[in-house]
Amino acid sequence: MNGSGARRRSWWGWGWEDQALTDQECIEFGGQIPGLPESPLPVPSVGDLDLPVPRMVGPSSLAHLMSDDPNERASHAYGKAYRDVVRALHGRIDSAPDIVARPATESDV
Repeated sequence: MNGSGARRRSWWGWGWEDQALTDQECIEFGGQIPGLPESPLPVPSVGDLDLPVPRMVGPSSLAHLMSDDPNERASHAYGKAYRDVVRALHGRIDSAPDIVARPATESDV
């Protein structure tokens, strides 16, 4: 969970932040697959990513639907395919959106 108490999806991979496997669980599961490293890559902190400053601000009439939060921007920089998860785990965010829109209704769109 984040500071607001709302549940948040993982920015770098699948699922919810509060249900992510621990490093120890990753080590145990990874030990069952030959050729994997002995320990998992540490998940980078969004604050440690080199995200550029947003180049734009959305219109004030849509501000309630938009966010320039770094976590949101990092989460929408890639999809959740394996190659995207690997890039994110390496902290490689090549092109993050400036703003993430979350329309809630058809009229919002």
